[in-house]
Amino acid sequence: NSCQSTSASITVSLTTPPAVLLNTTTSFPGNTFCEGENVDFEATPIVGASYEYEIGLGGRVAVGSSSFTIPYAQLAGSATVTVYVTTGSCVSTDMIFVEENVISDAGTITGTQTICSGDTPLNLTSTSTGAASGTISYIWERQAVTQNAVADPWTRTAVTSTSYSFTGTISESTRFRRVPISALNGNSCEG
Repeated sequence: NSCQSTSASITVSLTTPPAVLLNTTTSFPGNTFCEGENVDFEATPIVGASYEYEIGLGGRVAVGSSSFTIPYAQLAGSATVTVYVTTGSCVSTDMIFVEENVISDAGTITGTQTICSGDTPLNLTSTSTGAASGTISYIWERQAVTQNAVADPWTRTAVTSTSYSFTGTISESTRFRRVPISALNGNSCEG
């Protein structure tokens, strides 16, 4: 004759963690950023959840909400960013790759000259083109030499070619520069 007894039952409940998506904001198309830019991220907002991010395998950093900013110095070049969203005892994750749109070389121009009033300057020419992560283009800017080249604003011209061709005279001594623009993944950065 056998006797048997069973314990009271216990329940193991299964909770499905919410799906989470991590993106950069619309200010960073194609998850691409320019030199010096801090990058804004947005994860799926979940009421009561806590948020952390991790760059590569560098350790988690707690943030106060589903939107957060990572400083440029931590992302320079490129990085994989993972978000960890904790709800109760469950953790949901998502990751994205962000890339810097680097202008590694602005290129060089030549054409410094002294002319007489009323004369048309010789063209300013490209001695080397720039180099960048993306497709490079240019915009030329001008500034009177009486202004401070660093502190005062430059005026954009309509010239977008590698060289600058004059169609007439200039009214004052003027400095010119060629600004490289790199287009990568829908994001344009200037050198």
